[in-house]
Amino acid sequence: MIMSDFRRRGFIRASHGILKAKKIWHGATFGELEGRAAVNGHGPLTAASSTIFAEYTRLVSDVVERLRVLLRDGELRSFLFNRQLSNLFQKVPCEYWAKPESAGTLERLFFEAFEIQSSVSQPVPRDLIYFRLSDLTELLEPGSASFGKMRLDEGTKQDLADALRSLSERHPKLRRPDQFKLVRELPEFRQYRITDRDLREAARKAPIPSGRPRKE
Repeated sequence: MIMSDFRRRGFIRASHGILKAKKIWHGATFGELEGRAAVNGHGPLTAASSTIFAEYTRLVSDVVERLRVLLRDGELRSFLFNRQLSNLFQKVPCEYWAKPESAGTLERLFFEAFEIQSSVSQPVPRDLIYFRLSDLTELLEPGSASFGKMRLDEGTKQDLADALRSLSERHPKLRRPDQFKLVRELPEFRQYRITDRDLREAARKAPIPSGRPRKE
């Protein structure tokens, strides 16, 4: 599988995904910093003052951390392309992004891809991370189903578990996937971005009684 196939099939390099996210989340600020540094987001920032560069890297770190939360929660799917292993292309488990060793991975890919000098830009990575483009679009672009929706707080997570329990009691023949679909569509949850992880946690708080359909 070659890299151009990844793009045709709906994948985007993590470095370009970060670029896309930063333009949406911090577009005006990044534009000002890049304009003052005369790099427009591409090329080395060696001409920038240390103050400008520090602010630039801080904002990149903010974007990356927000993306890591989405990756950890399974809202944004990621994939590994390894040239050293016969162009291996495989999904990265969302649990990886919660591990300490994942810190710095995305920054390193971003800075190396755009030839920006940074303490996290070496060595050049042998592996490349790709994001699922449809996930990124859904999360970032106005007009998409998830754009602008709030994340669940602890109280609302409990409400979600209670709603699942109620659905299970009122509709005993519903399987979990059907319950998940219905609970997402309830009026009280339409303003929230409910992840698969949120639903799995809610399901653990509202287990299906023995003898009932359990397929997930």
